[in-house]
Amino acid sequence: MKNLFIYKIIRTIAILIFLIVVMLRTTEIISRVLILPFLFCSILYILKNICLLNENKKYANIFNKLFIIIFLTFWFGFLVYWCYLAIKGKNYLLLLFTIPLWIIGIYVIRRSLFGIKAKAVEKTKHKKINFPIVISSFLVLTVLVSGIIFLGIGIKDTYKLNKNTKGYITTNGYFKDYEIYNISTNRDKYNNVKKHVTYKLTYVYEVNGKKYTVDTDYGVGYIPEKNSIREVKYNPNNPNKAILVGTNGSNFLIYFGAFLYLVH
Repeated sequence: MKNLFIYKIIRTIAILIFLIVVMLRTTEIISRVLILPFLFCSILYILKNICLLNENKKYANIFNKLFIIIFLTFWFGFLVYWCYLAIKGKNYLLLLFTIPLWIIGIYVIRRSLFGIKAKAVEKTKHKKINFPIVISSFLVLTVLVSGIIFLGIGIKDTYKLNKNTKGYITTNGYFKDYEIYNISTNRDKYNNVKKHVTYKLTYVYEVNGKKYTVDTDYGVGYIPEKNSIREVKYNPNNPNKAILVGTNGSNFLIYFGAFLYLVH
């Protein structure tokens, strides 16, 4: 059993080091904020297993509860946003893929926060098929497979992007302008309509005395200060082809995949 705890600690430390390196290398505040939940959960998971290794169940339970609270906050926040994008884009097939993840989240709440696991096992200990164990195994397998898939897609897309931009030159881009990327509305508890606006940002960079522009490929919820700096990588043979260094969808898939692998 102790070997299992040691394995989990070493595995999580490796993920933690990866997250810290990524966080130190990125200059974007949004990217760093996005990494924070993964960072906190990794640290809590390590502390929990260190306590279990030393047979200190009291503190292990405290770290486990904190881990679950952060995990569930991120998990359901991600699912709500995923469902919102799927409904908005009328991609109902994508919406179906969220169902197992909703089930996992609800199951984690019931098992971890309300302590029903022992009761369920007690009720089914005389049965030939122990359904709680079967369901638990299925959900653990689902989380593990999902983590591997997200991690694989993220690494593949990141590798492809790095390959396509190999030989690109890095320079400074300066925030120039923005346009509305998306507008969503929701109602608060007083039935007041609130708008949430995201923006596509435009940066200008200069090559051999000529100015070029590059846009973010995702929406952000803030407008930077005029002429704020962000790194740009451009093709020296065709300076009009460029990308912004920092957050992209592939990064998020890697973080999320690693997170699912961590908690399986």
